[in-house]
Amino acid sequence: MIASRTLSENPEDNKTEMETRARELRNPDSDRAVQAALAIMEAAYENKAVLVPDLTDALLDLADLGTPEAYAAYWALAWLRGAL
Repeated sequence: MIASRTLSENPEDNKTEMETRARELRNPDSDRAVQAALAIMEAAYENKAVLVPDLTDALLDLADLGTPEAYAAYWALAWLRGAL
C-alpha cells in the first residue's frame, strides 16, 4: 500500500495521519473504512504507527459490521498489538 510510504520513520511524527485514519474507520462507506484499517495495519507492520484516541474502539466497532470489515480490523489490531 502507498499509505505508509508517506509516514515518518518516527511514529510520534505520524500522530496526525493516524488520527485521520482513525476517523476514516467510522466512514459510512465500508470500502473507505476497510482501506483505513489496512493503512493502519501497514503502518503498524512497518513500526510507524502511534496509538491515538478512539483508534482501538473504532477498529473494534468496524469488526462488528461484516466479514471484510472484521478481517481488516482484526488484522490491524493484531499488528498494532505487536508494534506498540
